[in-house]
Amino acid sequence: MFRLTLLKKFFLFFLFISLISCDSYFGFTPIDEGFADDPNDDPIVDPFEDDDIDGVNALVGTWGLIESEEGVEISLTVTFNENLSGTIATNLSNHLVGETEIEYESFTWSTNGNKLTLIIDGETEISTYSISGNRLTMTDEDGKSTVLTRQ
Repeated sequence: MFRLTLLKKFFLFFLFISLISCDSYFGFTPIDEGFADDPNDDPIVDPFEDDDIDGVNALVGTWGLIESEEGVEISLTVTFNENLSGTIATNLSNHLVGETEIEYESFTWSTNGNKLTLIIDGETEISTYSISGNRLTMTDEDGKSTVLTRQ
């Protein structure tokens, strides 16, 4: 079984997303094309407005992403709790060699306008976020975006 540090996992995750996000085989559309094709989407939640919807931050809940390419599958589940804590579950499966690794990380979080701050193992990550319907888009400082779906 292989063991990855948190930094390596995030690097691999963003590398993996970058590689497959441009591949039309997986049915992805670039983020700048929007999501107008899904009539079931809720309206956009403006991150510059009050983050609370009926006293509950719009981020509260569970968000996920599953991607696969050439026998490797990554599943990411992020849960934002009302008490500003959360968990990240990462499942990395290599079906070619039959290895699977699942790791859990705890974090604390806060928002300020459209900025999301996560503190994971003492490391601070700040990203820009927006919510459109059931999709959470987070863009890191390097401009790489990750889209999670509410579960």
